Amino acid sequence: MKKSRKSYRKQSFSLCALLASLLLANINSHADAHLPNLSSLQIHGFLTQAYVMTSHNNWFGDSQDGSLAFTELGINASLQATPYLRLAAQGLSRRAGKMDDGGPRLDYGLLDYQLLSRPEINLGLRIGRLKNPIGLYNSTRDVAATRPTIFLPQSIYFDRVRNLLMSADGAGVYSDIESGRGTLSVDINAGRALLDENVKTSFLGAILPGEMENHDLNLFLRVLYDYDAGRIRLGFTAIDFSMRLDSGLPGLVGDGVIEGKYWLASAEYNTEFWSFAGEYLREPVNFNAFNPIIDSNDGDIESGYLQLQRRLPRNLTATLRYESFYFDRHDRDGKRTSLRTGSPAHAAFMHDWTAGLRWDINSQLLLSAEYHRVNGTALLSLSENPVINNTRQRWDIFALQLSYLF
Repeated sequence: MKKSRKSYRKQSFSLCALLASLLLANINSHADAHLPNLSSLQIHGFLTQAYVMTSHNNWFGDSQDGSLAFTELGINASLQATPYLRLAAQGLSRRAGKMDDGGPRLDYGLLDYQLLSRPEINLGLRIGRLKNPIGLYNSTRDVAATRPTIFLPQSIYFDRVRNLLMSADGAGVYSDIESGRGTLSVDINAGRALLDENVKTSFLGAILPGEMENHDLNLFLRVLYDYDAGRIRLGFTAIDFSMRLDSGLPGLVGDGVIEGKYWLASAEYNTEFWSFAGEYLREPVNFNAFNPIIDSNDGDIESGYLQLQRRLPRNLTATLRYESFYFDRHDRDGKRTSLRTGSPAHAAFMHDWTAGLRWDINSQLLLSAEYHRVNGTALLSLSENPVINNTRQRWDIFALQLSYLF
């Protein structure tokens, strides 16, 4: 089984290398005929500042006393270098409590080359640091104006491992097929994940030493069907991921491997005044070759949300959402996980009722407010809550956010 998986990943990497070679060959063949069109250069950006307060537990900073430790500043640029080639990149500074210190980084940076462009079909290739195609919101999650609420549904778009989900270094092909019955969009990516300390603490705990590394390429597939200019959107996402720990503790903790599958079904229905959305996730995760205790942490994650939005007069939008998360769908109350790990049962699940209101003041400025009533702590960051036994099962979040687009 392991051998076939490795062979499959090698074939995927070879395919990406071949596609990249074809891209470079096509760019060279058109270099003289099409000089870069600098008039197509577009530069935009955003600045977001949020205030977060919680009744218990820490969320994006020391929030029990009120926190301003959630700030996002991004600048992005795109250039249509030739009729076939587009360049795009975004630099980001993101401060998110103890999960992100605000240091500047490349959020994404890519070459996008159109291999085929016809009214009924579009086919292209991207290489570089690519946004991961996941569900309804991941490709645009970096800009507050594209998020339905201040915090995306954590049951699907885990902020505590945002860098892992946001982008990867690699290559991908995409295609859009138009017909009288709608648009079918397909994205296939292969790349190396952006791993950080948040990923390690989320999967392995807050006190385990060592660094997370890519074990193999991560593979992404997303299929989206868009009917009647977005009135109905249906999607399916599949991810195959693998990472390893370089523990530096031979005999105590091995250089184990975490492997998982990520299956996500998405649906959205829009009318003039209403939007209904929902997503459902299954994610079996396996721990191998660490030690007997860690290897017993295999789980079959199940999560999802249902969301209702109402567009109101004066550019107001109201949102109501319910979401739930279970670390193991066969242990919904968390009691078996608690017996095995010593952590409280509520650390194995999380349920969240969210009510939000957004005001688009103008095309550049928006103000959002939301309230969360939460039961469970499974999705808390261990960087901000290192002693999980001191967390409270039932707690509240109140957040305000002001965003400026330029």
